[in-house]
Amino acid sequence: MLPALRVGGTYPARVARIEGDGRVRIILEGTPLVARAERPLRRGQEVLVEVERIVPTLVLRVVRTVGEPTVREEEPAGTPS
Repeated sequence: MLPALRVGGTYPARVARIEGDGRVRIILEGTPLVARAERPLRRGQEVLVEVERIVPTLVLRVVRTVGEPTVREEEPAGTPS
């Protein structure tokens, strides 16, 4: 089930996984969603998305990225920098 979203609203999301074929799994309002990414994103990256459309298909646009990823893909979790 989708979280309560409104067209034009902006929401923080986190990239949970890169699925391949231009798709990413994001966590939006606590709900995991698979989305097609039009720009390169990295696992752990925090983004701010704007809802462009809800029906018939949810369309989100990345407004901006927020800092560095919380987990770097090139380093295993728990490895000191």
